[in-house]
Amino acid sequence: MVFGYIVVLALLPLVRVFGRLPDSVNRGFAWLLNAGTVPFDIINYWGSREAHESSTTGGWPPSCAG
Repeated sequence: MVFGYIVVLALLPLVRVFGRLPDSVNRGFAWLLNAGTVPFDIINYWGSREAHESSTTGGWPPSCAG
């Protein structure tokens, strides 16, 4: 509950700023966030996979494990 409160307090200024901007700017920002979704998903997948591999082989970096 406290974490949610802290997140909301941090995001309120951002919401206020974007609330005053024209719709075209908001749409451009939304497009930018959507465009970054695929690269983020790919990096997140490979990072999780490497973390799993390093935890099952004995540590990071994997070349030192064996």
